[in-house]
Amino acid sequence: MNSTSRNSLAYFNRVLAPGIVQHRFHRVPDWDTQFGPRTPEYTVLLVMKNGGVYSLISFEKSHTSLIGPAEGLVHPTDIIQNQRGPALFVTGGFFLHFPSYFKPPGGEPLHNEFFNWTVGETSLTQNSVPFDPAYADVMKKRVMSDGSFYTTGPSLNEELDLSMPHFTRVNSPAGRYHYLAYDDTGHPIPNPIWKDLQAFDRTYNDILNSKAYHVMGGPSLAIELECLRQTGRVVKKQRDGSVKVASVRPAHTHIRTSWAFAPTNLSHATQPNERSGIS
Repeated sequence: MNSTSRNSLAYFNRVLAPGIVQHRFHRVPDWDTQFGPRTPEYTVLLVMKNGGVYSLISFEKSHTSLIGPAEGLVHPTDIIQNQRGPALFVTGGFFLHFPSYFKPPGGEPLHNEFFNWTVGETSLTQNSVPFDPAYADVMKKRVMSDGSFYTTGPSLNEELDLSMPHFTRVNSPAGRYHYLAYDDTGHPIPNPIWKDLQAFDRTYNDILNSKAYHVMGGPSLAIELECLRQTGRVVKKQRDGSVKVASVRPAHTHIRTSWAFAPTNLSHATQPNERSGIS
């Protein structure tokens, strides 16, 4: 498709720079009367849902490269400010922003030294952790024209099997795209220990605010707190001055699947507005 196609309510394009064209498709009610059945516009709109919008930017003779810091956090504008244009800059990849909430298959929660590490192999840095093997068939090694690469996916050209497995199979590969466990009626299953976690926090606050804590309870409470920290729990202070320990993330009001704790899992694929991938 090129930039000579006529614009309409169902299709619009504009030239951003020589050889770079933005295309926008919108499946409005009369889309099929605006283009002939053998036109590129008709072909794209045919497979879209009513009311759907699809945008893309096409390049002629494009060159691609992966850029970014080898470690640490850098503002995106600092990464691209010295790059020559015209160019399109797109963010990508998976990163561990909360390492202690994740753990490799059969392993312990990751420690904070993994903060901001990349998930999946990349040419930018050695600081990476592998994807869970359950997603090996949908992850892609994306190689740029200059040889740089990173790992991402799944491909937007392939359909994912997002069907809901029975909750007894949710932690098997059949449930790898599901963040929560659902019962037979389609409702998320409540976490049976959630009230116990809240009760722990209430007790913790009572002890913390008691006079006895300063005389007798201090050491034992510190030990309890350290044990919780080792399982990925942190102290979170509330606006009213109280603190949460047991009921902060990764605790949850509903049962989360084992995939929710896999480093950069794809269990969010069934969550609203969380579909990601490459074409």
